[in-house]
Amino acid sequence: MVAATLTACLTKLNSTLSGKRYKPIKHLTGERLSALANIKANLRQHTNDDDDSRLHSALHNQLQVLGPSMLEPFKQSLIPDQSKLCVAVLDLLGRLAHTPFFYWKASDGQDNLCDLIVNHIANGVAETEDTNVLLAVSPNPWR
Repeated sequence: MVAATLTACLTKLNSTLSGKRYKPIKHLTGERLSALANIKANLRQHTNDDDDSRLHSALHNQLQVLGPSMLEPFKQSLIPDQSKLCVAVLDLLGRLAHTPFFYWKASDGQDNLCDLIVNHIANGVAETEDTNVLLAVSPNPWR
C-alpha cells in the first residue's frame, strides 16, 4: 500500500515535470526524466508482488541512470520492506531536488522544482487513502 502511495506522488511529480509552465534551465536530461517515469512504472507493476527483490532490482536499474552518487543511499536500503523502500526513494527524490541538474525555474522566476516536489509529494499523500501509513513511516522524509 505504501508503494501505491509513492506511485501516486510520482504521478503528480511527473505531471509537473511535463507542464509547459516550467522549463529546464540546467542539465536535466531526457534520460533522467525517463528514469523517473520508469521508477513510477516499476512501482505500479510490482506493488502487489510478494517478492520485493523484483521491485528492488527494477528500481536499482533505473536509479543507475540517475547517477552513482544518487544510488548510494538507495543501496543501503535494499531490504525486503516496502515501507522503508518507499522512504529511500522519497529521500532520493529529495536529494535530486537539490542537485544542479534537477533545478528548474518557473517562467515567472518564483519557484524551483525542489519546492514543487515537496508540495506535490505533500498533496499526493494528502489525496491518498494511505496517508497515515506513509506518515507513520516517515513524518518528514525531506529532512
